[in-house]
Amino acid sequence: MSKRAASGIKLWQHVRGARQKLHELPDAIPKDTGVLESDDEILRSWISLVGLRGAWNALDDKVYKGKVERIELEETADNPLAALMTFVTNGVYPPPELLAGLLTSWNEYINGSKTLEEAFVGPSIQGAGPYRKREKTDTANRLAIGWYRTYLERGMRQVKAAEQALRRAPECKLSVDSLARVARRPGQADYFSDLLPVLQVAAARPPLRADKKRRI
Repeated sequence: MSKRAASGIKLWQHVRGARQKLHELPDAIPKDTGVLESDDEILRSWISLVGLRGAWNALDDKVYKGKVERIELEETADNPLAALMTFVTNGVYPPPELLAGLLTSWNEYINGSKTLEEAFVGPSIQGAGPYRKREKTDTANRLAIGWYRTYLERGMRQVKAAEQALRRAPECKLSVDSLARVARRPGQADYFSDLLPVLQVAAARPPLRADKKRRI
């Protein structure tokens, strides 16, 4: 396992923990378990999780209809914060465990146990630099992969498609052979492409009527 992969796994642990808490969440306010410091914290935590779970269940029931693969969230990005940005970019509301996990990361930063970068994207990696540099490389690779798949769909041969894709994404440093190999792996493009039909149906629905008693 690479250092980068190991760092990413640690960042996702909060999301996994939040998913488990949401699954086990009682409908009544829980008693002090010794994990939280005060009754106020227990109440705030319970209200937060219940609210997130309820809102997601309503949205999933009406719009996504179970199509969001919550167990495969980690396929969408290297870390939860990047995953949140990916969901927003693709016009999809994030599942509650992603938001709750990010809240835990935020609290780690606020409590002083981690820097902002360590809490949300992990520490700098020797030889690879800070996250923003690594993400720039990954963005270039994803752009090249997208063009490569587009050219394949147009009937172009693999080598020619890879060459054209690399011209479209000049910052991508992958070779022609590497691009073709990497593009075969499942990833965020596949994750969100499966949701596209559901989102198109949702977008075709008439907008909600404004309620005079409620303003957004």
